[in-house]
Amino acid sequence: MRARRKGKPILISPDKVRLRKAGKDNFKRDVYDIVDERIKAEHIVVGETINEKGNWSSYPPHKHDRDNLPLESKQEELYFFKLEPPDGFGVIRLYNKKSDKIFTIKNNDVIAIPRGYHPVGVIPGYRIYYLWILAGKKRILKPSDDPKYSWVKEEG
Repeated sequence: MRARRKGKPILISPDKVRLRKAGKDNFKRDVYDIVDERIKAEHIVVGETINEKGNWSSYPPHKHDRDNLPLESKQEELYFFKLEPPDGFGVIRLYNKKSDKIFTIKNNDVIAIPRGYHPVGVIPGYRIYYLWILAGKKRILKPSDDPKYSWVKEEG
């Protein structure tokens, strides 16, 4: 998706990045919003997610492949991964009604996510980081969780 507007580059300093805490238990993580609604951009949203050792992320599984506001906003996505220590590995599951695949994640891997749910896990003893870049006609972060796993958000 090519931007049509012209603009000048801007510097986003660390003090302009927003921290959100997401998840709980063994799927809690820190999410950093870098390019969001506060930044003038035409199609992209950018952020970072950092998980503690052995935790899951992008969980419960979510997707954003349909324009169905206010429930979901269509976005394509890229994840760029770093692992600490770098010799570890994680997994990402990309699935929908037509396809279900699991990929091994290594340090410096990039995964394109054009559609479907996409939870991420990392092995015990290793932390995982990923830079995420979303692009869509509307710059609205409105993912849709897989209803099968909605119970994990319930208190109890």
